[in-house]
Amino acid sequence: MKRITMIATTWCPDGDMGGPRLASFIRALKTWNDGLHFDGAIDLIVADDGTTGDLFQRMIAVESLWHRGTFQVTRDHKRGVGGSLNRGWKMSNNQIVLYAVDDWKLIAELVLDPWVQLLEEREDVGVVRLGPPHPGNVLRVSAWTDNWQGWAGEIRPAASEGIIVSERPALWHRRMIDTHGPFEEGCSALECEAAYDARYHADFAAGHWKKVLLALPHPWMHLEPNTLSGVNPRDRA
Repeated sequence: MKRITMIATTWCPDGDMGGPRLASFIRALKTWNDGLHFDGAIDLIVADDGTTGDLFQRMIAVESLWHRGTFQVTRDHKRGVGGSLNRGWKMSNNQIVLYAVDDWKLIAELVLDPWVQLLEEREDVGVVRLGPPHPGNVLRVSAWTDNWQGWAGEIRPAASEGIIVSERPALWHRRMIDTHGPFEEGCSALECEAAYDARYHADFAAGHWKKVLLALPHPWMHLEPNTLSGVNPRDRA
């Protein structure tokens, strides 16, 4: 059976925000379980960065909602989203990883097979972004697969001002990590994203990079009320 890994980074803080954050994660996970289409197994790694007590026990119990493949929970503390991602990649036995933060839900069904096949066959492509673009992204749109779902825009580093290598939902091939390195640790999600994107631009300028595509369409919605993207793990209690 074909397999890919899904890494869901999360952290539910102590206090009033923890419960709503976990509830958002559960809402999102249900949409992933029901709305993702793939002719194979999707092994889920929940990469947690310090959830404690009853909230962590409830997170482990989320396994009962996942029916697509194996289920694991990793534990770190104050390493940030970058540390969680690095841990998830080390634990994954698969070459392709679907990354989705715990507060991004699907709002329509999404077929992964053409994009997985593309990443398996095209060594020049490192990431297929499945979430919405950033302001300033400049695309060169073309058909990248043999069916109607395979339309995507190559995000052009030389022309784009917006974030190219994003923490929005995306399919990553391990060659992307091998080429551009691991994620920045000990910083906020926004800082981690900016650091990786800056490294990507530098590698592109040096002539050593993998292409980043933006799939069309991108049926995801951010559950914003509980966003923690600007929280630096070093500032947490």
